[in-house]
Amino acid sequence: LALALVGLASSLASLWVHARMLANPGYLSFCDVNATFSCTTVYQSRYSMFWHTPVALFGAGYYIVVLLLLAGAVRGPESLRENPTGHIFALSTVGLGVSLFLAYTSFFVIKAVCLMCLVTYGAVAGLFLVSGARTPFPMT
Repeated sequence: LALALVGLASSLASLWVHARMLANPGYLSFCDVNATFSCTTVYQSRYSMFWHTPVALFGAGYYIVVLLLLAGAVRGPESLRENPTGHIFALSTVGLGVSLFLAYTSFFVIKAVCLMCLVTYGAVAGLFLVSGARTPFPMT
């Protein structure tokens, strides 16, 4: 729950900064430390959008789905209550793949690091590890 909430907060903050940058091209993000650690550089790259939508919006949607799965573990159908961590593990496997791609792109293609993105990557990796360890059924 904590990882999903931290990831959602980071994604929403990223989305807010991205929206501010689109509305005001001169806007500098609060997480711009220097040329290497610069959310602005990352958000101005072509990799910050997918299907004309900020990637951060997809990230926020991902964390909302994880939170809905957690809520469903308490009050959802029996099939969900049986193995919520398995569902989260499957979802976080995809999320981890996307995060690894975005991290690679940020570090090696754009050559800039977004601090809020790092928090999001960490939350996805944490969800992957925790849900994989807590899944009662073998995921192989």
